[in-house]
Order: sequence, then C-alpha cells, then structure tokens
Amino acid sequence: MTRRALRLFGGLLLAVLAGTVACEEKRVVAPPPPVEIARVEPVYDVPREYRRHSLLPCTEGTGLVYVVTAERLILSFQPRSVQFRAIGRLQCPVGASPNSMAVDRAGGGWVHFRDGTLFLVNLHDASCRAADLAEERAPIQVGMAYATTGRDLTAESLFIAVGTERGKEIEAHGLHRVEGDKIVPIGPFTGRLRGYAAELTGTGDGRLFGFFATKPATLAQIDPVTGAITSERALPQVETGAAWAFAFWGGSFYFFWAPYGKTSRVSRIGPDGQLVHLAQDLGIRIVGAGVSTCAPTSG
Repeated sequence: MTRRALRLFGGLLLAVLAGTVACEEKRVVAPPPPVEIARVEPVYDVPREYRRHSLLPCTEGTGLVYVVTAERLILSFQPRSVQFRAIGRLQCPVGASPNSMAVDRAGGGWVHFRDGTLFLVNLHDASCRAADLAEERAPIQVGMAYATTGRDLTAESLFIAVGTERGKEIEAHGLHRVEGDKIVPIGPFTGRLRGYAAELTGTGDGRLFGFFATKPATLAQIDPVTGAITSERALPQVETGAAWAFAFWGGSFYFFWAPYGKTSRVSRIGPDGQLVHLAQDLGIRIVGAGVSTCAPTSG
C-alpha cells in the first residue's frame, strides 16, 4: 500500500469510526498527523533474538497501544484521548484470521494467526515478515504479551497463554514463554481460572495480567514465574464474546471486547478501580492488543 493510499485509507476509517464511536467521558476528535516510527536494526525473525546481547532503548512509537482486528487492520490507540489511527491492512501471506498481538521495545508488532503462524509486523506500514517459531502442536494461541524479566528488569520475555480449539471451545494449557524459537511451558493457571483461555498484557515493571474468558470476564494478575493467579477481579459488565483483547497503560487497563453479534467496545479500569465504558460499536472487531514495556506504568 502506498503512502498516499494509506493516508486515504486512514482518513476513510477515521471517518467511519467518528460516526460510530460513542464516548461517555469525552468526544473523540481527529488525531494529529502520524509520526513515523524510527527503524531499529537488526530485527530478526525470532522473538527476543535481538535482545541476547544488549537491551535496546525504546523506539519512537512504542509508548502507544496497538490493536489488530478480525478484518486484518492494524491501528494505533492513544489511551488519553481514546483515539484510533489507521496504520494499514495486514500484508501477511496467510489465509487464517489474526487472534493475538504483542509489541516489543524495538517497535515490532508480533501478530499470531489462528493457523499457528506468527509474523513480525512493521507498525509503520503493516508489512510482514514470517517468524520462525517452532510449535509442537500448532495451537490456537489465545493471549500474548511482553513483560520485563530478570532481577534488574533489564530484559523482557514474550509470554503466551496457549490454547487448542476443540469444536467451539478452547482447551487452555496455561502460561508459556518463548525462548529462542521454542515455546516453553511455565505452568497452568490456578484456582477457578485453571483451564480458562486468556488474553495477556505485561508491564515495564515486571507484572503480567490476564483477561480471562469466564462468564462474566475476569481480570487477574499472573505470576510470570509459575503461572499462578495472585489476585483476581470479576468484571460483571464485560464479556469476552466474539473478540477480546486488552492492554495496561499509564496505570489503567483498557479492555476491547465485542459481545456476540456486535462490534468492539472500549472500557477502562483506572487506578481508582472504577469500570468506565468509553466507546461502543466501533464497527470493527478487535482480536488482539499490544503494548510494549516502554509504555508508562502510572498516569
């Protein structure tokens, strides 16, 4: 897609969103002109490969939230203004639908598809490079996020909540971590969340959270070393439905969720613990959200 076509596409999508987004707290306005994301080299085909020798600084643009939709669109999301900006349509050569997303500190968007393939997506133009990730059973991977790791939190790891599709249900296998080109199991989720599928989001201060597909949905903190649930909260006004994703940014959780037969909504839980619905019926179904460990952890 050319830059001119991308600008036209972005303007069209923003016009659609402006006519469909209902915001309870503030009116959604047109975003400022896009800022090109700086390129960081080298970027390899394996998650964490570029990080084996030194910790890269945060690339421009990694302070935002990014989302991927069932319609194969990549958009950025500005939490403070509740604004979306169209980046482009995924150019990955795969017929399956996307189902999760993570963003690293170098500005790479890792998008997983329902056939088990993983692509590194350029968050400037939505172009794709295949990732060499060995999977023993090609699972329908449900959740994916980076979180900082190590005693001094100067490294980061890609965590995934792995699941396998069984008819219309997902058989969840707990928390895993990507090491090189392997998916290494950490452990099952514990308590009442054992066996449930989850989307993930991580932080720059080493925390990991799950958005679980219970009825109603559940927000929980996960021990990244064992997979155990350390705290949880039911979300009585939120359902995972047909599509769900979330991200932690600036001390708040942003939930993107679509009830069956509906398009995505946006809700937030702030530091005060209150659940606020920010937008509904976006006209798209958000199936993955990624936020890097460069994002702020407080407001």
